[in-house]
Amino acid sequence: MNKEKLNDINSWLPIKYFDDNIYLKTGEIIKILEVKPINFKLRSDAEQIAILESYKRFLKQCDFQIQIIIQTYKNEIGNHIDKIEKYSYGNEKLTKIMLGYKNLIVDITNKKKSITRKFFIVIKSDKNIDENIKRIVNGLNACGNEVVLCSKEKIEEILKVYFFSKVSSEE
Repeated sequence: MNKEKLNDINSWLPIKYFDDNIYLKTGEIIKILEVKPINFKLRSDAEQIAILESYKRFLKQCDFQIQIIIQTYKNEIGNHIDKIEKYSYGNEKLTKIMLGYKNLIVDITNKKKSITRKFFIVIKSDKNIDENIKRIVNGLNACGNEVVLCSKEKIEEILKVYFFSKVSSEE
């Protein structure tokens, strides 16, 4: 990305700077929470109903503004396959097994269009931000999710995916 396009983004972007929080030019602060997903489809019917009920309670208790962001990534299997190939190097039996496994993984990934999703909750600061974050964490923990505050590095990654993937596709 060239510096000119980055300056264009900075001119309309309301972000003054960020560390573990995003500080807006208006003086407001944004916090981002990452929500670790659960594999809902692997749960029993009773567990799924309980999770949905917990999620409904969570949404009802959010009497403040939140934004839920879902980022989707195509699964990258190259690193996984590289690791497998390293373990089988020099062993003919393992190489043969690895080749079958590699073909299976590639086939599944291509057929199912395998993707990974990352979930985030964005909350803008007000006088009760810490209390609201506790409510979010407790509500989603009740659904079985782990919730963590995003670090500066994670926020940077989120912003890059959001802004730069769109800009780079235009170049």
